[in-house]
Amino acid sequence: MTRIEFFGWFVIIIGIIVNTILNIVKTKHIQQNQQILIDEIEALRKELKDKKE
Repeated sequence: MTRIEFFGWFVIIIGIIVNTILNIVKTKHIQQNQQILIDEIEALRKELKDKKE
């Protein structure tokens, strides 16, 4: 394996690792946003229920 091939594989492996880390971070943000939306919907349901009574 030449130095260029070794460097190429190194870059590919680092890219895969970075991409995986970014996907994990993005997934955590999506889950947090979903939880915020769920909490908002529950608050609105409670508010509507209180107005009906």
